[in-house]
Amino acid sequence: MPHTLRVFCRKSEAPTPGEVLSALTTAKLPAQVAPEADIVLTDPTWEQIALGLPTDGGALVVDRDVKGRGSIVEDEVREFLRSLEAVPRSKARERVIGHLRGTKQMFALQVPTASIGPTGWAIAHAVMRYLVSRCDGLMHAEGEGFYRGNDLILELA
Repeated sequence: MPHTLRVFCRKSEAPTPGEVLSALTTAKLPAQVAPEADIVLTDPTWEQIALGLPTDGGALVVDRDVKGRGSIVEDEVREFLRSLEAVPRSKARERVIGHLRGTKQMFALQVPTASIGPTGWAIAHAVMRYLVSRCDGLMHAEGEGFYRGNDLILELA
C-alpha cells in the first residue's frame, strides 16, 4: 500500500515535468520518467508524472489537481479542515487552516513503500520540497501531520 505525501499550494502555476526532473538532477538524484509513462516534459498543465526508481519496484506517482478542474482540491481541503476541528486551537493550527483555505492546487505523491529504498525516499522528499518552494506549498504526510520544511508544525495522525 502506498504512502501519501501531499502539498497544498497557494499558487496555481506549477513547474513543468521537465523542471521537476531538472531539480532532481541538480540535487544529484537519479531522475527519470518511468518507462511506461506518457509525459510531455514541457506541459505546464500536466496532471500526473510517474518517476522511475533505481529499483525494480513501482514508480513514484505525482498527481496534480488544480482548483476548478474538478472537485478534488475542494474535497481534500474540506476533509482536512473537518479533521482540524478536533485539534486544539493554536497558532500553528490557525496557520494551517489559513493555508488550506487559500489552496489553489494540490500535489499528491504516492510512494510505493513496499519497494522503495533510501534513494527513492530521497527523490520523494526532494520532489515535495521543490513543489513546496515553487508553489507556496505546505506539506502533509499521511499519519504524521503538516510540515514546514523538515519541521512538523502540526501533528495530525
